[in-house]
Amino acid sequence: MLVAVYAAGVASEQHASPSAEAKLTVWSLHVDGLTAELMRGFAERGVPFILLKGPAIARWLYDDGSVRPYADCDLLVDPRQITAAQAILRERGFEDTASPLAHPRKDSHEWQRAQHHVDLHTTLIGIRAAPQEVWDALSSTTDSEQVGGMVVRVLDRPGRTLHVALHAAQHGRDEEKPLEDLRRALELVPEQTWRDAADLARRLRATEAFATGLRLLPAGSALATRLDLVSAASAEATLRLEPVPLALALEHLAETRGWRARLDILWRELFPTVAFMRWWSPLARRGRLGLIAAYCWRPLYLLLHLGPGFVAWQRARRGAAR
Repeated sequence: MLVAVYAAGVASEQHASPSAEAKLTVWSLHVDGLTAELMRGFAERGVPFILLKGPAIARWLYDDGSVRPYADCDLLVDPRQITAAQAILRERGFEDTASPLAHPRKDSHEWQRAQHHVDLHTTLIGIRAAPQEVWDALSSTTDSEQVGGMVVRVLDRPGRTLHVALHAAQHGRDEEKPLEDLRRALELVPEQTWRDAADLARRLRATEAFATGLRLLPAGSALATRLDLVSAASAEATLRLEPVPLALALEHLAETRGWRARLDILWRELFPTVAFMRWWSPLARRGRLGLIAAYCWRPLYLLLHLGPGFVAWQRARRGAAR
């Protein structure tokens, strides 16, 4: 566990010491072994998956000897096979750490077994197409990589190029590693591949997030102009770049159809599960009294942040409407 925490803490550093780089490389190889283990388990059940990021990005964009560590295993699965994929993880000792939170905007499905972490995806943040459309499009043409002694499927070049931009848009300017991936992709990936990625973004209704990610860097902004991408970003993409508490929640609420679904979101925001409260508040981890105090604080916290969140949300919506 200490190795995983260490890797996560220094992975965003551009210039790690030789000893740190060695530890990160060893941990990445450990994650490769986990990927191979899962490949065998999924293959036995006939459940296909696509490996996201990790070695597929490291070997593609970092072949100059630079270290691009990865601390977990990200898998994209067919939404029709999600139940089978979850069962395989449970059989191998993994626990679902995201679902018990029951939060409306926990986008990934995080699974953990001791120091091993797996993110099980049926779509990518920034894509507005239905998960089945995402799988059908991204799985129709894939590449392969040798990982941990096994051959695994990875996104093809246009798919990886799209994902690099979407991942940068998801994390904005606050995380260096997605920006460094984007920076290298802008330098190394031919423009025709970027055009293919833009076509894929249009097919998956991800153009706004794709363009938003590109515009995080000057070279990407120039490329977005050459690709004739829309100048306006979606409100959601803007709010992910410049996060303000509750602003994204208001956008999610506005985009949700049906009053019952909206009431459900409001209820889960005001009165989250105990698991969420213990994840959200250190106070809630201090026994029963701490949990009660955290629940009392929750409505006050939402009230205090509602005004700034509303202003940021309205600003983002006006920008998207231009």
